[in-house]
Parts: sequence; C-alpha cells; structure tokens
Amino acid sequence: MFQALARDRLERLNASPSAIPRTYFRVYSALLLVFSVDLLWIWLCFTMYSATSSSVSLLLFFEPTSIAFETLQAMVVHGFQLLEIWLHHSAGDIANYRLSKTFDVSPAGGSKSSFIRTCLLLLFMCFILQILQSVVLLLSKTS
Repeated sequence: MFQALARDRLERLNASPSAIPRTYFRVYSALLLVFSVDLLWIWLCFTMYSATSSSVSLLLFFEPTSIAFETLQAMVVHGFQLLEIWLHHSAGDIANYRLSKTFDVSPAGGSKSSFIRTCLLLLFMCFILQILQSVVLLLSKTS
C-alpha cells in the first residue's frame, strides 16, 4: 500500500514543473523504506524456512518478493527521474558538469531510456519466474 502511494505521489511530482529535488527525494525515500522493510520480511521468511525445512514454507516468499520486484521497478524509473531533476535543478553548478555529461540528460533519452527499459524487463521476467515457481510448487504439493 505504501509503495503504491509513493509511486502515485512521485508520478504527480514528476508532472509538476515546480518539483524540487528535496521534495522528490522525500517521497522517493518512502520507496527506500518500503524496500528495506520488505528485505527484512524476506529475511524473516528465510529464517522460518530454515527452521522448518519444509518446501511448503517456500510459499512464504511469494508476497515479499513480489512487493520487492514492484518496488524495484518503481525505484529504477523514479531514481532516474530524481537524478534528472537534481541535474536540471543544479544546471548552473560547474561541479556537476561532468556528472551531467556522463548521464546525458537529453530530451530524447537515448541509451538511458533503453537501459531503464532493459532493467524493467529483467525485473518483470524475474517476477514471472517467481510466479511460475510458485505454481509449480503448488501443483507438486497437490499431486
């Protein structure tokens, strides 16, 4: 729920021309908090699986990993948007000149947008593999 709220707020901030990096980062930090709590949840599921050693306990990993994949997708997209807003906001700063050339903040996007699409595709494929693994585990237990 918090991940969806933060993602919606970041999309609204992205459409706003008056968004400053500090405001954007405060909302982005909510995604970081959701991801860290989710990692804690995965760790707890792993300790429960280690204690029971039952293959049915692997189903405990489904919910936290699906939330982790969704959060990572939002973090990739909005992380690059945060970087663009920060570079645009500090465009007059000479210290950030080399950094802005490295990330090539152009309207067309170029290789940066293909990198984002590739990362999102890999995360989506991991999510699909996780679903298939859960279905196979469930079908093997019912047979």
